Parts: sequence; structure tokens; C-alpha cells
Amino acid sequence: TYIDISFLNSAHSTIWEISAVGGNDKVDINLYSENKTDYISRDFGHLTFSTLTKLARVDLFSMVRLRANETSNPTGDASLGISLPLFEKWKFMTSVGWHNRDPKLWEDAPGLKREEQLTGNTTLMFDAGKTKLSTSVNFGRLSNGLYFDFRPGSQSWLESSPANDNIRFADFNLKADFKKIGPFYALVSGTYRVIDSDRYGNRAPYSPRWQVYGRGGVKYFINRYQVNVRLFGDVSFTEQPLSYRMEELNTTAIFNWGYNLSLKDMTFYYIMHNATGQIVEQPEFYGYTGWYHSWGINWKFLD
Repeated sequence: TYIDISFLNSAHSTIWEISAVGGNDKVDINLYSENKTDYISRDFGHLTFSTLTKLARVDLFSMVRLRANETSNPTGDASLGISLPLFEKWKFMTSVGWHNRDPKLWEDAPGLKREEQLTGNTTLMFDAGKTKLSTSVNFGRLSNGLYFDFRPGSQSWLESSPANDNIRFADFNLKADFKKIGPFYALVSGTYRVIDSDRYGNRAPYSPRWQVYGRGGVKYFINRYQVNVRLFGDVSFTEQPLSYRMEELNTTAIFNWGYNLSLKDMTFYYIMHNATGQIVEQPEFYGYTGWYHSWGINWKFLD
């Protein structure tokens, strides 16, 4: 449980926000016990101050967060970013951040260290309004990165223990976003990751080396009934990463499709997930087979 209180001031060229979060974490320490009083808990609090400053040609972003809980020493996070137009329709963006996190209650163990993350991003974008093309690099280092060390031949999470690892990585991304081609729209993106881990080398668990994604659809307005219709589909093709138990999992393309019907402020949607019924393996005792669907209604009843 937690409470979040925020205040946003946007009246000047500098937009700033203060946010305070406080609450209590609680985790059962014996999931198979009939005694539901077997749990551990801790109080926590965050205080965040962020700014966005718009100058003549440059946008500057900064964030500072102070964090504390009753089982660890106080710590903080910080990030800084800049957005700079190079020439007509071209923009350069870069950022750097320092973040860390304490082990969660359910993954804490004696001798486990706080994870520290130093990350950065550099992006070059061509923005022609209806068409956006971009290339970017995300890079960083995780010191004492948290992961789960499974015993050989283990068949349950109960046979694992949290541990620390040092990881270096770089992600190279390409993206083309076509927001409107007549009634059609589309997006295509691809990512390639280079990683180095003290524990696992260049094949770290939960780190796919490549991913390709695409989505597209058509929008149409039926004037007679005042209804907006949107048909869409997407496909993702991602290398399945190794599990913590070093399992080789299957790699398959997943296709989803659906439609929206919007009348004023109300939208009905339907989505068929994994429409071709592929077998999808997941690390550590998870996975699913076949398709499933979801539907619902969104209603914007307030401005």
C-alpha cells in the first residue's frame, strides 16, 4: 500500500514538479502456511523533484529523488537530459542517469548488496510531422545487479537464492514511425543488444540479443453513424533469452490483431493475442500455449 502526493507548476518557462510517496511493503514468508500472520514488512518513502526548462533552442530536464526505508541506508537517484534541434526537422537528444535499488523483501538475503545503475542514452531523430525516423543507443553498467542463482537441476523458485552480478550493456535501436499515410499508419523498429556479465559472459539471462517489432492499421470515420473505426495488428519477433537455469527457449513470432469502435467519448475494443496459436516458452516455469482474447470499454467521462 502507498500514497502519492504531487504538485505541478507549469506557469513559467521552467516546469517543475514535487512528488512525495510513502507506504508499507508486506510479503508472506511462508506461502504454504495456513497461518496468514507469517509475513515481514517495512515502511518506505520517496521525495522527487523534477524540472523541465525550455530555453530558446534547448530543452533541459533534471530529476533528483531521495529514497529511504527502514531496512536500508537512505539513498538517491539523479538524471539529466538535453534536447537540441540541429537543423530543420532534425533533433539530437542525450541523457545520463544514476539509479539504484535495494533488494525487495522477497528477494533479500544475507550479504546481498544494493544494485547501482549508471545509464545513458543518445538519440538522433528526423521529424517530418507525419513521419519520424530515429536511431538511438542505450548503454550502461549495473554494479551488483540482482539476479537469482538456481541450483543445478532445480524445478522450483524455492531452490534458488538472490545474488549479485556486474553487467555492461549497449542497445542499438532503429525506428520508423509513419503516423498517417492516407487512412493507414505503421511503425517498424529493431534492436540489437551487446552485453557482458561477470557471471554469464555475453549470454546473460533475461537479455535477448535482438528484437524486431512492427505494427500497422487503418482508421476510418463512418459519418452516417458518427463512429470512428480502427483496425490494427502487430507482430513481435524476439530472441528468447536464456533462463537463470541456462535453458535454451524457443524463438517465435507473435501476431496480435484487434479493432476499436469509438462513439464520442466511449470506445469499445477487442484484441486477439497470439492469433496464430504459437507455443511460447518463458524462463523459470512460466509460459503459455495458444491464443486468447480480451475486450472492454473505455469511457472518458471527465475532461
